Amino acid sequence: FPVCTSIGNSAFQSCSALSVASFPVCTSIGNYAFQSCSALSVASFPVCTIVGDTAFQRCSALSVASFSACTSVLNNAFQLCSSLSIASFPVCTRIGQYAFQRCSALSVASFGAITSLGVEVFRSCSALSQIYFNFSTSNIPTINANVFANTPMSDSSYLGYFGSIYVPESLVDTVKAKNGWSVYADRITGYTPE
Repeated sequence: FPVCTSIGNSAFQSCSALSVASFPVCTSIGNYAFQSCSALSVASFPVCTIVGDTAFQRCSALSVASFSACTSVLNNAFQLCSSLSIASFPVCTRIGQYAFQRCSALSVASFGAITSLGVEVFRSCSALSQIYFNFSTSNIPTINANVFANTPMSDSSYLGYFGSIYVPESLVDTVKAKNGWSVYADRITGYTPE
């Protein structure tokens, strides 16, 4: 679909044989667009800026989500994507509630200067070992204490850096003191964004 610029609501919902979705000029994905596409393993959307509600929910074969231009991931967008192991959203500023909930294979995730982080976004991502946020000084979001419930970030028995929340080095103390983040203070560590 080389000239498709947007995907409407429920466009490919439950297309059980669809394995690859490549839309090089698509800028928006509607609600439920690929929900329950159980064979979908590759999603390539290099200029997409918004992923709608429940857009990829229950895409159980989807293993990598790389959306280099995406600024908004809405509610339930990747919920229950049980094969998703890497999520890269370098310029994302908004993540809706439950967006990655129960992505049990998700191990590494990276996001941009997030200003809004919904409730239980990463709840029960039991393999989440590293997550990166490139916060700006003035826009660190307040979070619900259940954002990382049932993940390595909420289990104090993990040692070393497994289950770490990485934030810019200069903001470590600020993030630790912010509402909601203090619950995970022991898991917050600094890094230098590229």
